[in-house]
Amino acid sequence: MFAASSSLHRAFDAKTCSDTCRKRLQRGQRGHDLAYLASLSAKERRQHRAYHAGFDAKLVIYREAKARELKERRERSEARAAEKRDRFLVELMGRKMLKQQRAQQHQELVSNINGVVKFFTQEHREITVEAIVEFLAPDERYSLEFVTEALDELRASGDYARTIAGEW
Repeated sequence: MFAASSSLHRAFDAKTCSDTCRKRLQRGQRGHDLAYLASLSAKERRQHRAYHAGFDAKLVIYREAKARELKERRERSEARAAEKRDRFLVELMGRKMLKQQRAQQHQELVSNINGVVKFFTQEHREITVEAIVEFLAPDERYSLEFVTEALDELRASGDYARTIAGEW
């Protein structure tokens, strides 16, 4: 009965309701796309005009809905990107703070070992890795490997020699 198609989702940017109307519009017959109505009865013309008006209204609603959907999609995407950036910055700052905290803890432990070396020097005790580990035995952080590394670090920095010489 109608020359127009009722499929709105066929083309988001549809300007016409049917191939017939689209072809007439392409031929430069803007405003004459409904010229075929002249050959119809008054009742049929009203029906066809109502159909075209309804299609135009649905097309406007469809375009607005699609635009809203695209806007929401873009906003969600931007929000996810911002969240990802924020999470990265938090992780980066957290890693930096954790690294600083670990370095500070390490320095405190090495300083404690230097204090034990100083104490052993004053008490004229033998300074060995095993003796230091045994002295610090209740604290699990002072393993044989850690004390060895700490003593090497103290020797490399010259603090060990100064402590043994009594230059504290």
